[in-house]
Amino acid sequence: MTENSLQIYQPPSKIEALKRLFIDIFNSPIDAYDFYLNGKILSKRDIFLFHLVLWIYAPVFKLLLNKIILFSIENTEDGNKFLLSDGVILSFLFYPVFFILGFALEKFRLYYKKNEYIKGSPVYGLGNLAFLPISASSLFWILPKPFNALGIFFAIIYSLRLYYSSLLNMDNFKNTDFKRLFLYFLISGGIMTLIFIIIGNTIRAKV
Repeated sequence: MTENSLQIYQPPSKIEALKRLFIDIFNSPIDAYDFYLNGKILSKRDIFLFHLVLWIYAPVFKLLLNKIILFSIENTEDGNKFLLSDGVILSFLFYPVFFILGFALEKFRLYYKKNEYIKGSPVYGLGNLAFLPISASSLFWILPKPFNALGIFFAIIYSLRLYYSSLLNMDNFKNTDFKRLFLYFLISGGIMTLIFIIIGNTIRAKV
């Protein structure tokens, strides 16, 4: 028996695991889910921090794009109106908002499964992976309009597709369950938004 055959398997580091997960979520989503759920290497906190790191690229790339645009138009009349910080804050806040919506959707999924008596225990962490492409779309902020918007749009569609597939294949959801889940979530979100608008307008009217 050779020395190589006696070597003990060393699990990949968290950075290596995140790199593998990031590649697999686009090339082979099934492997990505299997690695995350069964590998026991990455925690929810690791995935959240990975999301956060990806979000930081958005304002960095947006600022870089603004520098390029400002350099190209600085000697024109439009150059005096264009600010270097245009859209930088918005590019970052875009992602936490989506993450909060995704977190609320995950909580809603667990509630729905319990009350609709869908068989099996809920599988946790499905949204963490499904929404990675949305966070990865921060790289598109280096592109000018409308290409950045198109890239982000397709990333959102891909994430929703991943989420849909993960619920059907791993959480015993059916197609009708998925549609009802989204319908209930949208209705609940709409009602909550309406309540906040009414409360906000009432407070403003009394101030």
